[in-house]
Amino acid sequence: MVGRLNQLLADSISIRDMYKKHHWQVSGPTFYQLHLLFDKHFDEQVGMVDTIAERIQLLGGVSIAMGGDVAEISQIQPPPRGREEVPVQISPLLQAHKIIMQQCHDIAEAADKAGDDGTNDMVVSDILRPNELQSWFHRPAPRRDAPRLPQITTHTHPTPGRPRAAGRLLLCDRTPFCM
Repeated sequence: MVGRLNQLLADSISIRDMYKKHHWQVSGPTFYQLHLLFDKHFDEQVGMVDTIAERIQLLGGVSIAMGGDVAEISQIQPPPRGREEVPVQISPLLQAHKIIMQQCHDIAEAADKAGDDGTNDMVVSDILRPNELQSWFHRPAPRRDAPRLPQITTHTHPTPGRPRAAGRLLLCDRTPFCM
């Protein structure tokens, strides 16, 4: 179990560092939003790294701790030096999340078989779920031909004779049933 957790730790350290690199080097029209998002995800990964390392120690193992060790065993390819365009930043992050999420599934299954409820709970609740959410933030928008939910807009009470907006749900400030 410790070996699997150290692998997860190395890959989590790698993605954490990718987020900080991209936070520092993002540019373009979405700079501000991505700058903040990358930093938020970095901070969340810091917590996950600490959680994994502490679990390794709790199980009697020794967690990896140095960059050289991480580089040696990480399954996540390091990004190139220098600034990358946003799509080039996002694609490796999605791949890294995919690797980490698969490891979480594998560790949870092994922990369940071993009766290690603490490790199972940790990888599912504290590592898998936050990585799923972070990955979701970077996925492409739904296709244009995908079914769409109606748009919701607010308005003041409608003027008599005013036509309803097609394909929209209108919420009145008096009652949702005014239409």
